Amino acid sequence: MTTSYSPALGPLPKPTTQTVTEELGTDGGGSCIGPFAAGAAVTVFEQEVSCLLQGLGDTLVENVVTYHWQGGQTSTITYPVTTVVRAAGQLIVTSTGTVTDGFGEGSISERIAVYPDLDLLSCLTSSVQQQTGIITVTIT
Repeated sequence: MTTSYSPALGPLPKPTTQTVTEELGTDGGGSCIGPFAAGAAVTVFEQEVSCLLQGLGDTLVENVVTYHWQGGQTSTITYPVTTVVRAAGQLIVTSTGTVTDGFGEGSISERIAVYPDLDLLSCLTSSVQQQTGIITVTIT
């Protein structure tokens, strides 16, 4: 998973467009359990964020993500609840929601994104344009 920031994140919060590109399964270097071997989604949203407050704005944004699964099916998932935790040098963003259309409609989904936590000293002296992490998506 890759998140790109425009403009780049600096130490002070500012309106920022985030583009989140998710590659699931074999395309993302992992695996899928269930009917699909791979999937992908690109989500774009805007929020006020900085590298010091990275991820905290996610709790204020309802994310709607459409996954495009191998074989042509899709799942649109609305994630109204997000929590952000910093632990062991990582930023863990957990979103819980419901599949509102497509494969798994009516099912619960959980998405967990794990990024390396940004170095605070580097944050004060530079800007962050992009960040890469790992993602797990479940539909039950």
